[in-house]
Amino acid sequence: MQNPPADLPDSIEDLKAIIARQADAFTVLQHSLADELAASRQELAAAKSGLQLKALEIEKLKLTIARLRKVAFGKSSEKIHREIAQLELSLEELESEASGDDDPVALDHPDASASITGETSLPEKRKRRALPDHLPREEVRHEPQGDCPHCGGTLKQVGEDITEILDYVPGHFRVIRHVRPSLSCRSCESMVQRPMPSLPVERGMPSAHLLAHALVSKYADHLPLYRQSGIYARDGMELSRSLLANWVGKCASLMR
Repeated sequence: MQNPPADLPDSIEDLKAIIARQADAFTVLQHSLADELAASRQELAAAKSGLQLKALEIEKLKLTIARLRKVAFGKSSEKIHREIAQLELSLEELESEASGDDDPVALDHPDASASITGETSLPEKRKRRALPDHLPREEVRHEPQGDCPHCGGTLKQVGEDITEILDYVPGHFRVIRHVRPSLSCRSCESMVQRPMPSLPVERGMPSAHLLAHALVSKYADHLPLYRQSGIYARDGMELSRSLLANWVGKCASLMR
């Protein structure tokens, strides 16, 4: 229990005046907080509305592209193909902008349907898709150095964690396998393991080399993402335009 301040007046009237002033100050503070809360709610509503509009624009563009592809024949087919290419570029930009704040795990699952009706649901736990077996693997081991940091005892391996990252070197893909052995101290049974190196897309599959290649191809070489997707598919690596757009958006948010 706190002791009362020593400088309080003895007069009851003076005490009442102090209480009245504090009550007035509390009322002013309460009104100020209420105004700030109302402003925050308005900003949140505006942000949600903006996201919903982007989602609607993306769906509208997808439907337009699908409809144009069905009628892309005859004398006007060249004009229609040019229009499809322009719409593909617009769709890439919208998807990149909308992906800057996405869930990192969801970046490797860009085709999952998202509700734009305002209803919320519990997120499903998604597992990152495995990388193709035909790609060459390069293993990078992150071994703990020295003895047990807690007691100085000898360490023995009891397991390991493996994280596969999709990398790109000029001409082909490869997979970087980050192997982090789990070691146990023979003396105090403490567990020791080196941390995972920092990745440009947290818990995502792309390496910095692959992201740099996609960005340079798009912005320096003017190669749209849907064309990059087709090139990668011929190399045996299916990377959809939506997935590449998500990665581009994530890179943009990192560089802000």
